[in-house]
Order: sequence, then C-alpha cells, then structure tokens
Amino acid sequence: MKKRILLVEDEPAIQQLLLYGLQDQYQCIEAGTLAQAKTILQQQIPDLVLLDWMLPDGSGIKILEDLRKIETLRYLPVIMLTARADERDIIKGLDYGADDYLTKPFSMAELQSRIKALFRRMPESEEEQSCLSWEDITMNLLTYEVFFQDKLLKLNRREFQLLECFLRHPNKVLSREQLLDFAWQGEEDIGDRAVDVAIRRLRKAFENIDEQLPVMSIRGIGYRLGQKN
Repeated sequence: MKKRILLVEDEPAIQQLLLYGLQDQYQCIEAGTLAQAKTILQQQIPDLVLLDWMLPDGSGIKILEDLRKIETLRYLPVIMLTARADERDIIKGLDYGADDYLTKPFSMAELQSRIKALFRRMPESEEEQSCLSWEDITMNLLTYEVFFQDKLLKLNRREFQLLECFLRHPNKVLSREQLLDFAWQGEEDIGDRAVDVAIRRLRKAFENIDEQLPVMSIRGIGYRLGQKN
C-alpha cells in the first residue's frame, strides 16, 4: 500500500507540480488552507506532511505547533516547503517541530530524496507491528483505519475489532465464542446473535466498495476469513 502524503499548499501550480512528481510513488491528499488540513487530519493520519508557511487563512507554523501538542500527531513527519529562505525562518521552522525544511524554488529530485530519507528513518519494527494486511485489506492499529483497495472503510469499533481478529487469523475457523471474547472483551449479556449482526454490517461496509468480504459462515462452528475453496 502506498504511503500517504498530505500536501498543504495554496498555489495551484505548485500543487500540480507536487502531484506530478509524487503521485506515482505515494497517495497524495491535497489541502489548500489550514482549515482543510485540520479537517483532513481529524479524519485520517497521513505518513508525512508537506507544509507551506504562508497560507490564505494563517501560518503553517501555527498548525505545526499544534501538531506537536497532539499525542497521536506528535511524531508525524513534516517537511516545510516554503519561499521563506531567511536563516531565521529556517531555524524557526525547525525549532517549531519541522523534520526538514526546503525552500522554493525547489528541485523535485531533491524533495523526493528528502522524503525517502525521512521514511528510511521511520522504525520498521513499529510500522510492522502497527499494521495488519491480507489480500487487498490493510489495517492500521495506531490510527484505527482500514483500507480496502486503497479506499478508506467506515467501520465502528466493534466491526474494526472483528476484522482485526480475522486478519490476525486468516484462513482459520473462529468460533463465535472466540470472536465474542476478542471483540466484546468479556462484556456480559452478549449472545452469539451479536456476532452475526456485526459480521453482516462488516460485510456491508465492503459491499459499499462493490466487493464482498470473504468471511464464510461455517455451520455449527463460526466464521473463517479466506477465499472459497
């Protein structure tokens, strides 16, 4: 699955340049204002942010400062991409939490190298532990996001936990009791029927992307994630 980069840039020409240079390797998400960037960050957590300093509704430094105060976004890699080339501005950007600082006009080749260098420094073990995947399904356990064929699924907490259980045990038959223990974690007065209802909703979420989740009912036992024989 492609890593996601949030492009916070208000100049259309530069947005197009960034898209042209990055979209083959990364999934690019566009924001032209601070407000748009904040809305996106509330809905999903990208793998990296390219952040302009001067935006129509405020300073990129402000959102950078806010990011470093939010637990889930504190370590989100950020590259400042701005026309402000004064040494004092560069120092300020780095002091406020930018991981790198590149001034305009910039070389796309240099930007790509800096992005790759940042991703190389990300701890692979943490990244591996935080993600589960099977076929075209990818689950991020840190951001509570699930992608199917690179499209974000809308799941509630119970559906997410059920899918997590299946992804941890693909091709294995799981009893309703096992699924209850994992997803409901000992809650009282929850019967087998709750599992069936939650799995129907989980299947529906996948059907909304025109594809069925291959969770098969095993009569008298439970369910299994896997392709039909």
